[in-house]
Amino acid sequence: MLLDARNILAGATVTADVCIIGAGAAGITLAREFIGQPFRVCLLESGGLTADNRRQSLNDGATVGLVYFPLIRGRPRYFGGTTNHWDGWCRPLDAIDFEARDWVPHSGWPFGLDTLLPYYERAQPICQLGPFNYDGKFWHESEKDLPFDPEKLQTRIFQISPPTRFGEVYRNDIQQAGNIDTYLNANVLELVADDNARTVKNIRVSPDPGKEFTVQARWVILACGAIENARLLLVSDGVQKNGLGNDADLVGRFFMEHPSVSMGCLLPADAALPDFEFYKPHAVARGAHLTTISGMFTLSAATIRKERLVNAMSSELRTVTPKELKGVAAAEAIGNSFKEHKWPTDFTHHLREVIANWDEIAWVAGKRAFKQPVKLYDCELCVEQVPDPESRISLSRDKDVFQQRRVQLNWKVGDLEKRTLAEAWKAVGQEIGRLGIGRVAATLDMKASTLPWRGVYHHMGTTRMHEDPKQGVVDANGRVHGMSNLYIAGSSLFPTAGTANPTLTLVALALRLADHLKQQIK
Repeated sequence: MLLDARNILAGATVTADVCIIGAGAAGITLAREFIGQPFRVCLLESGGLTADNRRQSLNDGATVGLVYFPLIRGRPRYFGGTTNHWDGWCRPLDAIDFEARDWVPHSGWPFGLDTLLPYYERAQPICQLGPFNYDGKFWHESEKDLPFDPEKLQTRIFQISPPTRFGEVYRNDIQQAGNIDTYLNANVLELVADDNARTVKNIRVSPDPGKEFTVQARWVILACGAIENARLLLVSDGVQKNGLGNDADLVGRFFMEHPSVSMGCLLPADAALPDFEFYKPHAVARGAHLTTISGMFTLSAATIRKERLVNAMSSELRTVTPKELKGVAAAEAIGNSFKEHKWPTDFTHHLREVIANWDEIAWVAGKRAFKQPVKLYDCELCVEQVPDPESRISLSRDKDVFQQRRVQLNWKVGDLEKRTLAEAWKAVGQEIGRLGIGRVAATLDMKASTLPWRGVYHHMGTTRMHEDPKQGVVDANGRVHGMSNLYIAGSSLFPTAGTANPTLTLVALALRLADHLKQQIK
């Protein structure tokens, strides 16, 4: 049943066996797993069924450290959560992502890839994907992946969901479930704990400023995303001044993204060859399924271990014009100025670029002279972010309309990520040259003290899993250390980020948590 929290009487108490806070991919997955179970579920969603600027403004906050998107963006605050703007790219994490690597501080999950594989397989149809197979050879059709030296580079497959808008696709399931009550416009203010901060007694909920009611549940699950999960724990400080689950001062720390940078261009030796088409989205039929996939270049596990790097991967190859090349752009700037009988602005700089990149200019000029198509691909690389306790979510002094403290993000990326980026780009260039299919042209100055890192709205960490309460906020099942009935779902659980988009993994983790809680409730 879908209910509007604005119709609940002030001071009322809503009771349930399980309360899920947040109706995004994790929250909706959990709710669907509980349909028909012999217990009642309360699903709380801060927004409505469509976007609302007033609700969205609750996501606002401050950013310090590396430049990042405004926090009001990237987290749609209505039924369906971030799947309302998700692009649908899916892939499991790599086996090495789960490992404790002695050169990567704070790395290691409480379990390995094998533990999550059955849940990945169950997550596959939930995300409306094709067969649970991410082997490049399985997906070969007209285009094939490149025969990289597997000790250096490998091809990883992404499957691309339609994308699945969880709030639309699974709305009827949730609405028609006899044991689930979903409250829209239900903004959670605080998780109220008992005197020992061992149990969540109730949840303060407000549909509008000045009006409040209470939810009581035997089990409580936070599923609001990595930023909001941390914020709600931190503001729930009525018993513990540092917030719930924060005895070790870990809540909000280890915020991770997938730092990405455009490295340069791939210059195919022959524009007519389809060598790079496998690395762009294309549909492939397998049985009754027509699945959109895309290959990606990734560092091999062997190279990661040998060079003591983190994971790295290319993004979708994007066709660009020759002006994207530094040397060509500089030559055209000089030429255009002379045509207008003007002395070029920044002539010395442009001349240096022309001299340094003369081979690129000759390559483009040769193609044009023989009237051959000039086909270039922009190559963006993303790297796994090293877990860093100083990369974190904390509370600012600013307050929202509910008088709740807003968040502050301090995003940090370190030297290992930069070194990995350089090694990955070198490997791409060496392998493309060795195969004789082209070359690379760098457009990024790796000698710069600060690289133009950008995020991709993949928020992870902040309530990380670890069996040791001094190193993690939750245990391997997602239960908050030191608390009996508070669980967390979503990508805030990730101890490390890998390079795969987080949605498939967080859905798999939600399925695993649902199985665990069904047993606990029995």
